[in-house]
Amino acid sequence: MLSRRGCATRTKILLALVVSIIVVLMAITIVSRNQHVGKTVAEAINVSNASTMSSSALEATQTSSECDISRAKIAIYNGTGVWNSGLEAIKLYLSSRHIDFVVVNASTIKERGLYGYNVLIIPGGWAYDYYKQLGSNGEAAIREFVRHGGGYLGVCAGAYFAAKAIVWEANIYHYSLGIADVLAIGPKPNYPWPTQAYIAINMTSIGIENGLNATYKALYYGGPEFKPLDNDTVTVVAVYGDSGNSAIILTRYGEGRVALTGVHLEVSENTWPVLDFLIKYLLGCIEPTK
Repeated sequence: MLSRRGCATRTKILLALVVSIIVVLMAITIVSRNQHVGKTVAEAINVSNASTMSSSALEATQTSSECDISRAKIAIYNGTGVWNSGLEAIKLYLSSRHIDFVVVNASTIKERGLYGYNVLIIPGGWAYDYYKQLGSNGEAAIREFVRHGGGYLGVCAGAYFAAKAIVWEANIYHYSLGIADVLAIGPKPNYPWPTQAYIAINMTSIGIENGLNATYKALYYGGPEFKPLDNDTVTVVAVYGDSGNSAIILTRYGEGRVALTGVHLEVSENTWPVLDFLIKYLLGCIEPTK
């Protein structure tokens, strides 16, 4: 039998042993929890990184998508005075680029039928007929469309129609939309109306920097040369090779964008890349710098 003192000593030893076991178990639990927490944090970091990478990839995809002209929704004007060959060439170009388009008339435009589209194309033809067909209501609807963020592409007569004023054979006319701060002057003296000819246009730096050739041959058919009234708001994309005067220009109107060309880029696949450039500008993919 053990003495009382021996029993007490034994009890102390047992208690110390139990405490030691408890401490060890707690330590094991803490280590295990820390490892789990560490793993959870690492997983969270990995998930966060993956999320960031996905976000970056999404942003890249969105940016690429924004500059994909096939996403454009385009309305093409057709009515009295439109040059049918040019209209059909525009439709062929848009189809080749898989761009959705609809042909609209003056009534559709007057009834605010441009909403749902992001670009309006006014083809070549005869600007005075556009003025008569569209009237003040149609012109107001186009201004409203562009002012609120729409794009306007004017080709030849469509470019005359957009200018502040038209100078035709030395006579000044003020029946235009006035959404581009330029004078539209034509026809070119060495190509009197109705002369057609393929002539050289030379790209300025903005076109070349965006992958266009330095020079193109484009169909001229009575189109305007542009005289900017405010050089701070007008960007020249191309000049006529024979005169150095502006052949293609970009500008802004309200929240919208305007691109005007005095030559018929639509009639030849050779000049379709220039049209691609103009559509990209109208979609907001290209921002000219002064």
